[in-house]
Parts: sequence; C-alpha cells; structure tokens
Amino acid sequence: MEPQNARIHREGGQMLVLFVLALGVLMGFVAMTVDVGMILHERRSLQNAADAAALASVAELPDSPSEAVAAAQEWAEKNGYQGEDGVTITITTPYNGDPNSIEVVIEEEMPFIFARVLGLESTSVGGRAVASRDGGPGYGPAIFAAGTGCDSPKEVETSSAEIVVIGDIISNGSVKMTGSDIDVQGALAYICDNPQLNTGTFTNGLSQMSEPMDWPVYFDYSDFDCDFTIESSDPWQIKEDTAELWLNDDPGTGVLKSGVYCHVDDIVVSQGASGNVTFVSREGVYFKGGPYDFTPYQYDVLIYAEKLSTYAPCPYQTGKECFNWQDTAVHISTNSFTFEGIIFAPNGKIQFSGSTIVSPSAGVYGDTVKFSASSGSITGLIDAGGGLASVRLIE
Repeated sequence: MEPQNARIHREGGQMLVLFVLALGVLMGFVAMTVDVGMILHERRSLQNAADAAALASVAELPDSPSEAVAAAQEWAEKNGYQGEDGVTITITTPYNGDPNSIEVVIEEEMPFIFARVLGLESTSVGGRAVASRDGGPGYGPAIFAAGTGCDSPKEVETSSAEIVVIGDIISNGSVKMTGSDIDVQGALAYICDNPQLNTGTFTNGLSQMSEPMDWPVYFDYSDFDCDFTIESSDPWQIKEDTAELWLNDDPGTGVLKSGVYCHVDDIVVSQGASGNVTFVSREGVYFKGGPYDFTPYQYDVLIYAEKLSTYAPCPYQTGKECFNWQDTAVHISTNSFTFEGIIFAPNGKIQFSGSTIVSPSAGVYGDTVKFSASSGSITGLIDAGGGLASVRLIE
C-alpha cells in the first residue's frame, strides 16, 4: 500500500503541471486581449487621421492636386503619423480617374507586446478614406435645377446675349442654351439625353448624370426668423408708400431696413432699393424696375419662395404689365440687379429677364431656372473647404 504522504506529493506535482499549463493558456488570452485592444485603438486613430487628411485636402481639388497631396500629408502629421517608424502614407489623386476625389491610406506595422509569447511578432493595421467634392473649382454650384422632366419647359434654359457663370450648372432634367456668348467656367451636368447647346464654352466639360442630385441646400418657411410681416392675404407691395420699411422711415434713402421680410402671399418690390435683407414667401417674390443691390440677411439666403399654389393672380393693377405667375416663384425683371446669396425656389421657376444681372457670390437653386436677361455674371458661392460644394467622405 502506497504511503499517504507519497500520494499527496504525486498529486501535488500533477496539480503544479496543470497550473503551469493553465497559466500559459491564461497568459495567452491576456496577451491577445491586451494586444488586440491596442490594435483596435490604433486602427481607430489611423482611420480618424485618414478621414481628417482626406477632408482637409479635397478642398484643393481639382485645381491644385499637388497642394491637396501636401495638405493631406500635413494633416496626417498633425494626427501623429509622419511616414516613418513603420508608417506608410499613400495619397492618390485623381482617384479612380476623378479629379475631384482623393484617397488617403495610412498603414502601420504594429509590433505585438504580450502576444510574442505565442510567436507573433507584429501585424499591419491601417485606415483609409476617400473624399470627394461636388461643384466647381473652388465654388459651389452657381445654378441648380431640381426638376426631372425631359420635355418642355427645360429645367435649365438660357437665351441671354452674354452670360458668364463661374461655378457649375447642374440640371436634374434637360438643358437648352442659346445666345451669342455663354461662358461657363465650370462644368455642365445634366440627366436628359440630347441637351440643346447652340452656344457655350464649358471649362470643366459636360457630363451626363445617371441619377438626380440632391439640393445643395434646403430650407423651409419655418426656418426663418421674420422681422417684418404684413397681415394680409393679398400680395405685399414694397414701394414708396411703405415708409416704415425704409431706413430712417424715409423711402428717399433707397435702403430697406435690415432683416427678414416674410409673407404668406406674393412679395412684390417695384422701387429700386438696396439693403441687407432676406425675402421669404409661401408664394412668389418678384422684382421690377430698379436698380437693386442686395446682400443676404439670414442663412446666406436672399430669396426663399415656396410657391405652394399652382396659380396666383397678377399682383399689379389692371392694365399694368404682368408676368406669367402660374409657375414662376421668383421673377427678376429689372434694369439692374446686383445681389449676393442664395435664391431658393423648391417648387417653381426662377427667371431673370431685363438687362444686367450681376452676382459675385450666389446660388440660384430652383425647380427650373431660366436666364433671359441681356447680360449677366453669376459666381457660385465660394467654398472655403466645406461650403456648398459638398465636400464629403465617400469611402
């Protein structure tokens, strides 16, 4: 019979072996848990750095790809990755042939700490981001038509003798351009086949889109803070006899008081004016005469015209000249109209007629847009790295 002390000693030795084996497995789990946690943390850091580098650099496209690459490198370094000590930074633009897109890939060979007891030395982790910008070179879209018809009326139509557009023209439907001199320093993008282009030069070419684009911006009537209103269901005519709306209550100044002008019906301005204002209507906004010189008061919006009804009567007295109000949300028929800001008509037509239309910073966004003034120059809103040109991550 085996002595009891010997049996206990042998069993204790077995337990020691089992403990050592279990300890090895436990240490392996701890090693993997710690190292995997560190890898996941580093992967998030790499992805954040790639996102930041791509978004910061895409604003330089398409005009300055070399500056875009430099900006991406700079932002990677700001986030702690300098392309050394096992870090590789790869920047590609144009990406997939698109001069408006840039790819940033940051990879790092990360050594294991505890997992080396399992024979694992290191692993590769990385972050990747692709950013793109819609819109023209440094500008948001100057003209955007959301309508999707491919017959008449045309969603974008120009018949001016002379017009310069700096920025893109985008139509979710058809395009018709006539006139003696049309210069688009940007691109023309459209949906419908066979655009009618009797004239025009396009710096960034033509492109047919496969699907409609979303609005560059979107507002609702309730978004605006109304400073001036009128209690009436009739059109609001802003002219000389509305003294309380003019600077110092004096129409002779020709300057409207700063603020947001709101009305549930048409707003009609028939006396030349200037001012820092925003016109907001559930129907239409119309200008006649002139000259006018306006800057936007709220949200960079000069005019918001909702055009809820399909028909509105002529707001002028019988016998006076009238526009066709049926589908027109904004009609600017003046001898001179200078403005900055967004003109937004989500349900109707924006029409320019008369003589000279000038804007150094504008976004003309309507269901349809028609430009028949004798001459004009419209520059899209400047995009300073994230404005209306829609800089975004796409991958």
